Amino acid sequence: MFAWLTKFRWRNRRQIFCYWDGKAYRFIDPMVAYRGLSDDPEYVMDRTPAQLQAAIDLGNSDNIPAEGKAQIERDALDLMRIMANACRRVFDVQPIDPKTGDGLTDSECVALLVAFGGYLSALKKNTSSPPTSPRSTESLASSVTSSSSDSSSTEPGNTTAEAQKSPSASGPLSETSSLPPTSNL
Repeated sequence: MFAWLTKFRWRNRRQIFCYWDGKAYRFIDPMVAYRGLSDDPEYVMDRTPAQLQAAIDLGNSDNIPAEGKAQIERDALDLMRIMANACRRVFDVQPIDPKTGDGLTDSECVALLVAFGGYLSALKKNTSSPPTSPRSTESLASSVTSSSSDSSSTEPGNTTAEAQKSPSASGPLSETSSLPPTSNL
């Protein structure tokens, strides 16, 4: 009876973005969409939506003369065109078909980008950062490479891999042979 809820919770846990393309629900990896928007030739993720919002706010102001409002409206329409085209390229959404009604209008494409931006913001807030490692492994790696290069230079014809296997090698790798044997449980 509640199978749909389980599917929704599982899909939400997988962090897959779901959207309506005007004909059916579709799914996309948010990182693929993010990269697509970042690489878009016209759309700038941090600027284009903010510029559109500023143009809308400015256009709604009463202190702007009529010719200024006309320019702001042209700028807002151009920004909407840029956002709608970016949405269509990244999310593979078709323009609305006048005969069938399938596809999305420009306004719906802008709304899809705004919804995706909200989804990314929520994902950033709700995703925990990976645990930090207890200690850096750089010092261990440098001591291994320096000890293996020292032993390989003293024994002619001995490669680095052979020096690490050699019983005469000194350093952290040779210490493992002095460990007591483990018991088989």
